[in-house]
Amino acid sequence: MATKTAPPEITPNMIDDGFNSSEYTQEEQAMPTDNSDHNLSFDLANNSLSGMLLRSYSTILDSSEREGLVGKISEYGHELFLLNRYLTFDGDYGLWPAVDAQNVSFKESLTLTPYHDTQTVINNPHARGKFYLIKDQAGQVQGVKWLNYSSRTRVTGGNIPQNAFLMEELLTPSKSSSFGIDDQLFVKNVTNATYAYGVDYYGDTYGSLVPTALGNNQGFTAYTNGNQSKVTVRTKVADGPNRYFPKHDVFVPYGYDGLLDYLIKSQGTSFNNYVGEEAGNYPKGTALNSGQTMNYFELLWPLQQIAPQETQRHRAELELEPRGAANRYWPKDTVMRLLRTGIIRGIN
Repeated sequence: MATKTAPPEITPNMIDDGFNSSEYTQEEQAMPTDNSDHNLSFDLANNSLSGMLLRSYSTILDSSEREGLVGKISEYGHELFLLNRYLTFDGDYGLWPAVDAQNVSFKESLTLTPYHDTQTVINNPHARGKFYLIKDQAGQVQGVKWLNYSSRTRVTGGNIPQNAFLMEELLTPSKSSSFGIDDQLFVKNVTNATYAYGVDYYGDTYGSLVPTALGNNQGFTAYTNGNQSKVTVRTKVADGPNRYFPKHDVFVPYGYDGLLDYLIKSQGTSFNNYVGEEAGNYPKGTALNSGQTMNYFELLWPLQQIAPQETQRHRAELELEPRGAANRYWPKDTVMRLLRTGIIRGIN
């Protein structure tokens, strides 16, 4: 079982992610203050950008939600942003504790980092995690990563103890697309016990046309914002998801712990056997989502066990390709200024 002693101080080399050699420097970044955000980015083709936005925010719980829990919980969340002149795309991983051999608890993702609770003391001296910018020897940014220990609050379900997992999310430019990124989640069990969990990935495309299959269960693509950008999600990658769901807006009735919980309970019977578009293995160009438009998507990995000191990886490959003449793209400094001011969005 996990102990109540403080875990080791986080350093950038605690998980083998390919950037721990002397070829790279990993610069720790400042953390945002309460109810603010901070972003780090790297360049892609034609003034497109990607990076990670770290957000500090508070959730006010009242007696009508979260099983009657009340008070305020402050925590950090982090999300990918991928943007160009025409569109902002964002996404994030959720890590959910198993409650039995088939199901997980969707009450609160272990990837969140709570650091204050008005009702209880959060016993995690490293609750704020660490945020790093990765550079090569020439000083060029090669990626962004965030490390944190799993924390429990009054809301968290399942039986995974405090500080049981060390998690790292790593964003790097795609090796196969000049407009794409690899978004990886590493999970290391730092206890001497075996636990089970499930992982999903939620991406928001802010409106798009009907998604179509890439064929051979390689994923899907859709045009967005008046045909000015193309979103592509590639699933047949190493450690990629085994299920995928391009979707349109869904109303979640009261009583469900979030969107994925509702989809699974309304269209399947458990986290493990809920199937998506992969079940059809559609030929390239086939319209998905029953021919309806897509404005978000979900990716799912199997419910899995993780042994003591084992590290597991999850990976999503995402692309946002601008369409049209290159001289219509905003320069990087303009995009970053608009992102900071909220005129274009890098986070929900």
